[in-house]
Amino acid sequence: MNGFILVLTLSPFLIGDAGGQIAKPIAFLFLTCSAGLYLIIKSPSLYLRYALWLWFLVPFIRRVFDLSSGYSEMNIYGLAPVIVSLLPFIALARLRGSFPVWNPLLPSLIAVTYGWVIGVVAVGPAPATFALTQWVAPLGLALHIAGCWQEYDQIRKEIVRVFLWALVILGIYGMVQYALLPPWDLYWMTHAPINSIGQPHPFKVRVFSTMNSPMVLAPIVLAGILLIFNTAGRIGWISVGFGLATLLLSLVRSSWGALVVGFAVLWMLVFRYQPARALRMGVVGGILIALLSTVIVATPLFDKIQQRFDTLDSYEHDVSFHARERLYAQLSEEVMFEVVGRGLGAVGISQALSGSSNANTTFDSGALELPLVLGIFGSFLYITPFILILVSAVRSQHLGRDPTCQSAIAVMAVYFVQMIFANRLAGPASFAFFVMVGLLLAAKRHFWQQENKLRQNPRADSI
Repeated sequence: MNGFILVLTLSPFLIGDAGGQIAKPIAFLFLTCSAGLYLIIKSPSLYLRYALWLWFLVPFIRRVFDLSSGYSEMNIYGLAPVIVSLLPFIALARLRGSFPVWNPLLPSLIAVTYGWVIGVVAVGPAPATFALTQWVAPLGLALHIAGCWQEYDQIRKEIVRVFLWALVILGIYGMVQYALLPPWDLYWMTHAPINSIGQPHPFKVRVFSTMNSPMVLAPIVLAGILLIFNTAGRIGWISVGFGLATLLLSLVRSSWGALVVGFAVLWMLVFRYQPARALRMGVVGGILIALLSTVIVATPLFDKIQQRFDTLDSYEHDVSFHARERLYAQLSEEVMFEVVGRGLGAVGISQALSGSSNANTTFDSGALELPLVLGIFGSFLYITPFILILVSAVRSQHLGRDPTCQSAIAVMAVYFVQMIFANRLAGPASFAFFVMVGLLLAAKRHFWQQENKLRQNPRADSI
């Protein structure tokens, strides 16, 4: 079945150059969505695997197609993971019995719907609806995982397996991209309106691997490192090594700092219930960092990474720091009185669809974007469920002892930390966050069900 789905998804390659910029992306979108619909009906775990790989690989597939068909600002390919991740909303009938599991997500869905209504009125239906898909599609993954709580063990293993191999693929291709810069990446860098990916030359590019930008790549790799390091055992150490190398080559400093926070949170969670394993984790982590540092020092990568580290101490020459400082100074007081909000599509990449000559497609603060877009009350309604899920997971002994849940808690924590720099709860980079949200919801119901069975049949625990 896996081979059939792969052939079906990549069959637009057979079209050749016929149809140019239209036939290939439409065929790709139709086939990927058809495969996703088939899988969500037949196998929830295979659907999840498929959806995750689409998020990891579609940007790369788009660039390969663009090299032969020509660059287009209309990214039809990028709709594939979005639409496939929205399919759980269509399959709600299958999840009716699991309503209490994903019920905590309803306030967030209501808040996003409210923001869309405001956005349609304020900035127009096109930018508001595009932004809606970026906010809701990752939520679809959380909804699907939460609804599969009865298959928690299988779903958990599926997610770990996907992230393990994803780190390897992202790492290997990232190093190839940095050293050789394949022609499809070179072509895309010279045509895409992105200024933060370095220069289109080998050893001068900021690695974005199979993703669209370093800012999308880094938080996803960060989530994978925290997940695999704690769940995959020795086989995962190699994968984590590739992930660390990719994270360094992305040159995203906020994710470097978030990794330190994430490891600290993860270590404390493990130490709370398993002190001996926490100590082993610390030793293994130190060995991995020492080995990676040795390799980097012996290569041309050292100077590049050292220059990026040096900017942490030279704020007076840090352009991005001063730009973000001006943004906070300009909007901090304003968002405090933003009761209604400006609506989805008011800021970010969706502004490109507004037709405004003053459209600002970059917004470097998730902490400011939430109240600016959803208003004070809307942002509170949106963010509160995630905070409650996180707090509940930390307080739960069952979830606190489960390695996958420990990693999920750490990932959610570091995503919140990164909201200072960008909105990590919407768009391509957010899917890893919502995978962890779904995992915690599914685990909570799974362990509650197990405990309830033991309470009803005490002898089962002693057999």
